Amino acid sequence: MSLSQAVIGNGNLIALVHPDSGIDWLCMPRFDSPSIFGRLLDEERGGTWRFLPSGRVQQGQMRYVRNTNVLLTRFEDESGAWDLFDFVRLQ
Repeated sequence: MSLSQAVIGNGNLIALVHPDSGIDWLCMPRFDSPSIFGRLLDEERGGTWRFLPSGRVQQGQMRYVRNTNVLLTRFEDESGAWDLFDFVRLQ
């Protein structure tokens, strides 16, 4: 597992996002609540949520949209490129 993670949050909760689009750590409804996804701690049993085209796991290039906490991950393959935006809505 890569240690390059990105953080998204809104002051109440924080999620760690992996370059394969996986949400590897998420506690809800607050950041000090029990974790819902915990692949960060246990890759086999911790759980993750991923958005995959046709079930293919691939690594994307991650960056934040300028002056925001919106994460943009770009995926590319032989059929083209697509962007995935991750963010946590402000409350």
